[in-house]
Amino acid sequence: VSLLAVPLEFNGKVLGVLAVYTQALHRFSNQEIKHLTTLAELSAVAIEKARLLQRIMEMEEQLRASERLSALGLLAAEIAHEIRNPLTVMQMLFHAMVENLELEGDAKRDADVISEKMKQMNRILTQVLGFARESEPSMEPVEVESLFEDITVLTRHKLQRQGIQLRRQISADLPSLLADRSQIEQALLNLILNAVQAMPDGGRISLIATTKKHEGQAHLALKVKDTGPGMSPEKLEEIFAPFLTTKGGGTGIGLAIVRKIVENHQGKVEVQSTPGKGTTFTFLFPVT
Repeated sequence: VSLLAVPLEFNGKVLGVLAVYTQALHRFSNQEIKHLTTLAELSAVAIEKARLLQRIMEMEEQLRASERLSALGLLAAEIAHEIRNPLTVMQMLFHAMVENLELEGDAKRDADVISEKMKQMNRILTQVLGFARESEPSMEPVEVESLFEDITVLTRHKLQRQGIQLRRQISADLPSLLADRSQIEQALLNLILNAVQAMPDGGRISLIATTKKHEGQAHLALKVKDTGPGMSPEKLEEIFAPFLTTKGGGTGIGLAIVRKIVENHQGKVEVQSTPGKGTTFTFLFPVT
């Protein structure tokens, strides 16, 4: 019922306390105090060494991730030309075909969307395949309602075929988003397509736009919420690692690209997921 406590100190910083208890009253001798002090000093060194080792491991993992990104950049340089050639032919044939057709209503709208997205694919090639290099977004005011409407048009057929409902929820008086529209659209589409793959038997995807306080500052929050199988805490810790995928197909670089796009807009990505209850991705953009 006696206690001797010695601080665990390293370079003048207290890391904790080493405490020894006895079951009977006891007066600790100077020798016992000296022994415990020595043990505390060795323990503090061991704790700090373990922390340094952890930081070294984290830095090595970041280095390996950087090397993977560099390897992807080299691969992209080789295949970009091969992708752009057939895309150019597709654009030429598509425009020639549309000129000979009298399209109206939904058919004309779909044709306009296809034409615009073919143009966007040329831009996406550089952004996606060269994502390991810094890519400055072309900023402009973006109306979130219009952005969500375009995404709905692009995904409606795929979602209908798979029995997935898409809901949109936009708060009133929402501020405009200063962003590169094509990049943000690309990031949101990536999340939606991931959710579709995770729900082969149908479900619901919600696009939500609201404002949120984050670290004392107002942020515009764009959310993609699904009712899929969710992810375990272990998977959540690694989902942004390049070339890591939980799907049977795919390259595993999609979410790494998504985070890079958001960070290039001075934003942040948050993820909440519970096994069996779905996943929610949130993009947080500071409101200026």
